[in-house]
Parts: sequence; C-alpha cells; structure tokens
Amino acid sequence: MPPVGSELSRRKWRHPREGGDPSRLNCGTEWHMKVPTVYIVASQCRGTLYIGVTSSLAQRMQQHTHGLVHGFSKKYAIKNLVFYEMFATMEQAIAREKQLKHWNRAWKLRLVEEMNPEWKNLFDAATGEIAFGPADAERLAIEPVHPCDLDGSPPSRG
Repeated sequence: MPPVGSELSRRKWRHPREGGDPSRLNCGTEWHMKVPTVYIVASQCRGTLYIGVTSSLAQRMQQHTHGLVHGFSKKYAIKNLVFYEMFATMEQAIAREKQLKHWNRAWKLRLVEEMNPEWKNLFDAATGEIAFGPADAERLAIEPVHPCDLDGSPPSRG
C-alpha cells in the first residue's frame, strides 16, 4: 500500500466490488457511501474492546478518535480501529454485532488477530482512510463479495 499522502494514494479510488484495489478503503472525499459495518475498536493491543455498528465507518471513527462518542468508549479511551466487517443490509450488520457481543473474549481476540495480527490502527484520522487488514485483503482478492456467516460459531483456528 502506498504511503498516505503519496501521489499513488491520491488517485481516484474504487471499491473492490467495483473492480478497485482491495488493499485499502478510502472513506474520504474520493469515495464515500453508506455501508452497514460492524467494527471493533480497542484501547491498545489486546486491551479493552468495544463493538459497534454504523452505516458510515469513517465518520464514526472520527467521532471515536476525537472523543465525541460519549459512554464506554470515551471513558476507556478506546480509539483504535482493529477490525471491521461490511454488510449488504443494516439488519445483517446489527445481527452480527449482537452475535459478537455475546462471544467470549478469546473468540473476539482471535477474530481481530485473523484480520489484523499486529493490532494496527486501521483508521488514519488525518486522511479518513480505512485500511484493510492483511487477512481481509487476501479474502477479498479471492471472493470480492463474501456472504456473512451469522450462525453464531466462533472464528476458525486456522
């Protein structure tokens, strides 16, 4: 992925479903649409987790980053986007959020580490860009639109 702010990162970007590069997702001015998304933010690597749902991940992450979301995430300084999944409908996203909230902590940590093994913050507040984790980029290269598994099972071990 090109460095943020480089000539390559400023080119017009298209979503992977439209034939774009799946290695990054720009939610700034070049590409922005409402996409139902479940996300996990963390205070630090393997720290306190918050699971939420939104139709505009970039906007919600700006709110978390600047402490504008009152409550649990603000109280515990939970600002690092470490995982997210996009859905076709808000109903699917809400169902997945409820499912993840009922999982035990070990399952949640494993889910994050499958997408983002280094626990990097996937949101760049300066540009509004949201990066894909390595596992998600590989999966999207093979399956551009993946159906969501809502059966309640924990993530696979490998």
